[in-house]
Amino acid sequence: MPYTHCSACGAKALVGATRCPRCQAPFVSYDVGGERVATVNCPNCGVQRPVAIGVCPNCLMSTAPSGQRLTRGLVLAGVTVVVLMALGYLISRRTELQQPPAAAVADSQPAVVAMDTTTPPVVASPDTVSAPAPTVSAAPPAAAPTRLEPAAPTRSEATAAVPSARQPAPPPSVAVSDTGRWEFAIATTWVRVRSAPNRESEILRIVDSAQRVRLGPPQNGWRPIRVGVDRGWVDPRLFLVIPAPAPRP
Repeated sequence: MPYTHCSACGAKALVGATRCPRCQAPFVSYDVGGERVATVNCPNCGVQRPVAIGVCPNCLMSTAPSGQRLTRGLVLAGVTVVVLMALGYLISRRTELQQPPAAAVADSQPAVVAMDTTTPPVVASPDTVSAPAPTVSAAPPAAAPTRLEPAAPTRSEATAAVPSARQPAPPPSVAVSDTGRWEFAIATTWVRVRSAPNRESEILRIVDSAQRVRLGPPQNGWRPIRVGVDRGWVDPRLFLVIPAPAPRP
């Protein structure tokens, strides 16, 4: 038994049913004269619709044969191509008409006649015949000597020429001595290890929080530190010194 689907709620029902079993929507409609409208089931989704409707309202599938649909699509594509070609031709013609021809532009420009004003005209008297004056070509003016200007120094050269008194020289690094008493300590926070016992020196590395290190004897409020193979100077206030175990009796 073939089935159909309600176009209102999508419920499944028999093809011969007149109403949807779920929403009671009518499957068969009648025209103004009371005649029953011929219906057909969509071959794609199975929804029943009037035969006069050429496209299924549910899946939008056409009832026309595949050959007719192909022919219709080809005709529409051909019409679209023809319209686009006509538009392109009209646009090209309009562009050509707006641009004046090159000959008209050349004719509209006034002709320039060169006149030689260097030699004045010679008027001959009727009693004397004068020979034509020889033409003397004027020598071209001598070119002025080119003056070579020194090239302006670049920014890097100008910066290098400025004395380095403006930039304070970094403090010299102080070597860490192995002499004195060294103690084990634990960092209470992240600590910067510097190359010299001052805050302007270079930062060598960072000691992690709760990391165990060795601290040397204090010097001017700083203490040398050993972290593996690295050595430097740190602020001892950021470390917790581990007391040494008592000697055994």
